Amino acid sequence: MALLINSPLWAQAGTNQLESILRTQTQKAQQKSETLSLNQVLEQLQNEKISHLSWQEFLKQNEHVKEVEKASTKLENHLLNNQLGTLKEDANSNLFYHALGLPPYSQLIKGQNTIFIAEDINHETTSAINHAANIIRIIRKENPQARILLASEFLNWLGDEAPGLLKKAGEKTNLYISEGYMPVFRAADQANIDQLALDDFIWTTQDNISIVKIGNFAVYASLEDQVPSLNLEQDKLEDLVLSSMQLISVSPWGVRERNRQWARRINALRPFYDIIIVHAGAGHLATTYSMDLAPMLHVADYLLISLLPMEQLPENKKIFYENRSNIAETNGLCQDGTCYGLDKDIINKASDQISFFTQEMDNAKDIFWIYPNEEAVKKLNATQEQKKLKKAYPYSTDKNLFVFIK
Repeated sequence: MALLINSPLWAQAGTNQLESILRTQTQKAQQKSETLSLNQVLEQLQNEKISHLSWQEFLKQNEHVKEVEKASTKLENHLLNNQLGTLKEDANSNLFYHALGLPPYSQLIKGQNTIFIAEDINHETTSAINHAANIIRIIRKENPQARILLASEFLNWLGDEAPGLLKKAGEKTNLYISEGYMPVFRAADQANIDQLALDDFIWTTQDNISIVKIGNFAVYASLEDQVPSLNLEQDKLEDLVLSSMQLISVSPWGVRERNRQWARRINALRPFYDIIIVHAGAGHLATTYSMDLAPMLHVADYLLISLLPMEQLPENKKIFYENRSNIAETNGLCQDGTCYGLDKDIINKASDQISFFTQEMDNAKDIFWIYPNEEAVKKLNATQEQKKLKKAYPYSTDKNLFVFIK
């Protein structure tokens, strides 16, 4: 419900340093791309040096990132409360457009060269997948001549020697595609949109050791490391590999390192495309500023479409996600949720408008969407404090579309 976060808080010095690093990385990627072919760029991305971490070293790294994430989240929540206070004082201000039915995608995507499609609440719901596929068709319809790339969390490279990160539109691929997400990639093929694998969970075993690649790191674990088990395999070593892969990938450290890899890949390929679409979970695109993909891409002007499906997952998938979250949290690999909690009463009582939205969402039978009124938001952000925040955190966006899919 963080509808109003336009300028997430983070340490000023840290932000400036990060901005400098990211700008340099982006410039280097663009300079290389100007003289290299697409295949050469892909080969370079696939031959990056891999650093090695033991399971215990990963745990130490993860504790540090957890603290950074926690501090960032608390400060962002503080900002949200301040903004809700402003709303309460001006309850009649028209800060949002909202309506039942399909959002005005044609209007919203006009002129956008970076579009995030974030799956919120849960992954793999049929309604959200079909809606994402429809968005991709609309983007192509509104940009018939553009070179478009779909970068997806749900397309995985398996470590083939040939340049395999990129799937050209309509071509067969050795990339791993989750069966449930086929409607999205089928829509991209039909729309002549290339597809980029963002993840590559490559793993192996040797001498009773599991080795899992996450981002630019290989994490080593043994049976003696007491890695929490998700009971994904009967064989202990294979269960160790798959459990560690799942738990590391959703940990704060894992999310950050995966986002860094995603940013390297997208930035390197951006010169070859006019429009970049990123389809991923909201934890990568819209959770907390210290973890988001946007600042790593060094992009400030982007449309963030958050899909919030009300549909329930199939029971087996629901149990898997709940089990993974519970094990990650109870074993200290992820936050326990307390730092994310906001008092719903504060939000509901902030203004009649917020209460109205809540009622509309509950009563909607199909699709309900919310989008900021840009002119009204600019007036809200006109205070000296808001100007300073926006200057400090330029990679946030006011273009947040929330789509509740019933």
